[in-house]
Amino acid sequence: MLSVWRSVEHSPGLRVLEEALARRIGPEKAALPPFSLGDGQAIRALVTSVGFRDVRVRAEAKLGRWQSAEHFVRSIVGGAPTMLGALAEQGAGVLDAIVAEVADATRSYIDDEGWTTPQAANIITAVA
Repeated sequence: MLSVWRSVEHSPGLRVLEEALARRIGPEKAALPPFSLGDGQAIRALVTSVGFRDVRVRAEAKLGRWQSAEHFVRSIVGGAPTMLGALAEQGAGVLDAIVAEVADATRSYIDDEGWTTPQAANIITAVA
């Protein structure tokens, strides 16, 4: 079994973050790496092309929970080394500005236990 995040259109918190990043460093550098295999039909074709059979793709959504929007942004961006250099080139405070923008756009994501957003994935099963 393999789980791959679906596109950012299916994960609103990540979409807001990617849009905030794109405004500062451009859409190419802002693309979040985990979504490169988010298309269910593309991942099915890839898995089939390497010899697996009876490939099944199931979309599933769960809630991702963080302490705050700031924790979310810094965790995701920190795990995407391809964009860290581009952010550093923007100067001091750019990440703080992105945190503020995401926090403002996602105020309704806060509950008594932190900050939460739906995240969707494709679950792939196949036979070798």
